[in-house]
Amino acid sequence: MASLTVLLRHSGKWNDEGNYIDFSIEGILIKECASFKDLVASISNQLGIDLSSKTIKIQYKVEENCTPMEIHNDMGYRVYVELNKENREFGMYPLCITTIEKDLISGGSLNQGNIAQIDEAVQRYDSDTDDTMALDFVNSGEAIGV
Repeated sequence: MASLTVLLRHSGKWNDEGNYIDFSIEGILIKECASFKDLVASISNQLGIDLSSKTIKIQYKVEENCTPMEIHNDMGYRVYVELNKENREFGMYPLCITTIEKDLISGGSLNQGNIAQIDEAVQRYDSDTDDTMALDFVNSGEAIGV
């Protein structure tokens, strides 16, 4: 069975324009018939990511001005494989890897330096709304949309 040569971009961040910046580069080989679980294992092994304390988010861009696509299951991986089979140019669709601490996902506390994205509902805050409700919510210490 054929293998794919996959370029990994990691240790970077997504900017406001939807571009992955300030990254390092690695490469992996993975079989076309592999599963999403195999992909995660290969990436974590190559990058030295401890999956017992971290989870990884795998994304790539199909077009320059489009929102990144996320691979989160076997179907997402199969779509990525088919896309790469159509265009074999190395580095055409690099995978952008973001690591997330598992305690942040399970509702643990946020540490200084961790980035949380504010949920859309909070972004649509109406200034006519009672400010004490918003203040109570912020003071509750709940993590939002991490």
